[in-house]
Amino acid sequence: MAKSLPKIVLSGSRDIPFDRLRLSQSNVRRVKAGVSIGELAEDIVRRTLLQSLNVRPILDEAGQETGDFEVPAGGRRFRALELLVKQKRLAKNAPIPCVIKAANDGVLAEEDSYAENTFREPLHPLDQFRAMQAMVDKGEGIESIAAHFLVTPAVVNQRLRLAKVSPTLHAVYAEDGMTLEQLMAFSISDDHERQEQVWELLAHSYNKSGAYIRQKLTEDTIRVADRRVRFVGVDAYVAAGGHVLRDLFEDDDGGWLTDPALLDRLVSEKLQAEGETIGAEGWKWVATGVDLPWGVTDGMREIDGVPVQRTPEEDARLAELEAEAEALEEQWSDEPHVPDEVHARITHMFEHEPDGDAIYFYASDGPSDTVWLDIADLKVMLQDEPMPSGAVIEMIRSKSAEADPDETELELDLSDLGDAAIFQQIVRRCDQLDHVTITSAWTCTKMRPDGFGGGVTVVTADHILSSSTSEMECRLLDKAEHGELGCAPGHGRHPVLTLAEEDVRSMLTDIQKAHAGADTAAIEVSDTHIRQACVATIGKLNLDEQIRNIEFSAAMAAIGIASGTLA
Repeated sequence: MAKSLPKIVLSGSRDIPFDRLRLSQSNVRRVKAGVSIGELAEDIVRRTLLQSLNVRPILDEAGQETGDFEVPAGGRRFRALELLVKQKRLAKNAPIPCVIKAANDGVLAEEDSYAENTFREPLHPLDQFRAMQAMVDKGEGIESIAAHFLVTPAVVNQRLRLAKVSPTLHAVYAEDGMTLEQLMAFSISDDHERQEQVWELLAHSYNKSGAYIRQKLTEDTIRVADRRVRFVGVDAYVAAGGHVLRDLFEDDDGGWLTDPALLDRLVSEKLQAEGETIGAEGWKWVATGVDLPWGVTDGMREIDGVPVQRTPEEDARLAELEAEAEALEEQWSDEPHVPDEVHARITHMFEHEPDGDAIYFYASDGPSDTVWLDIADLKVMLQDEPMPSGAVIEMIRSKSAEADPDETELELDLSDLGDAAIFQQIVRRCDQLDHVTITSAWTCTKMRPDGFGGGVTVVTADHILSSSTSEMECRLLDKAEHGELGCAPGHGRHPVLTLAEEDVRSMLTDIQKAHAGADTAAIEVSDTHIRQACVATIGKLNLDEQIRNIEFSAAMAAIGIASGTLA
């Protein structure tokens, strides 16, 4: 018969007056880390002491207990209590709950101190999310939770958002089957069923990134940067019952609208109202539409605009600026060090001239990276105008908040943002501005094919696309050497499926002609509808089997060519 193991006996515990406790030299914690002593003291004030101190009796030279106790484990709690005593918020003889071990215990005091800090297991992130959600469910405010746990309200909102992801995906994350980055990407949607569908899709995809997850979860939505949203306004859409998806972990440019049908109705209603307003001005007829009808410009000719002469005031102002520029250039052209304010004045004298339907701005010395803005005007602008989110606006807000009360101008260094980011904010704010093209060129005594020469950047509300002359040169050289594919044999990618929107339009016309008189023939389909349909169709196709067949056919053809049986 097997012997039963002896039962352990736990160390006893009791309350000990604080003035009888001494911090032990056996405490192994020496380096300050984590929550400060002051913050821990405030937490003890709020919720009292959650964990007892580990103490041992202090013996005199004869080996007798003195009535005092040393604290080898719990040093930070002891210091926090000591701080509260110094602040007279805790009585110096206040009873402190302690676990008491014998002075001659077989386990070293240093070992107890080390073990207390080593075997402590931090909460799993999922437990943190759920804990904050439980606090909110029981009536705790977000600001209050943030203050209690020394984080910002934004961090609390992020964790609450993660707590609302599908329980099925929570279970996967708890078993380390999913990364935190992926879980954050799934939090962009509130639809648990759709989240789980996308997770199943990842099992058959090489791309499992957070960006791909966000793309799949928002493929049926409309970006806030869309021109229709800018026309109607997000506030009007939300007031009509619409919902906006927001990404709390990455810059989302305002988010995504989840109800395209509602947006289209609001756009139609506002277009009609705007058309009636313009028609009341005396026009014979007014037609409105989000897009131009198919072929609307067929048979039309371009009408050249008539140049508008400058007014005498504009001529006088232009002459004044030119004279100032010439004077500055004459004064500083031979100086090795030109003051920043002179550079700023010269480089902000942009010249412009009409260029077809566009306006061409240029500055021979290039734009300045530093600008000065009036603080009073900025505060009025930030307060009165609806400003879209973005790096430029956030920089202005931050610098305005940091400015001294007696400062009248704000200096902004835009060198880290780049022209493209600044122009994109302008495009997003201006409904009449479709895009900005930035071109650059360098004049050298000897042109070199190593990146010098220039480049072009196209900026729209949704994209910033760039290419340098060196990149263009490489692409052209590859095409010259290897043909249209631009790469060596064995590394090319041959497009198998091309879904042309023009062909879809032609097919649509044939369908509507074949069903003349039916409801289908009366439906007006815009180019935007065709674009959305093509993207959706391609996304639903599974060409794996067809691609394998094509690869097999190509492999057999290669064998035939190599053997000479196939030309």
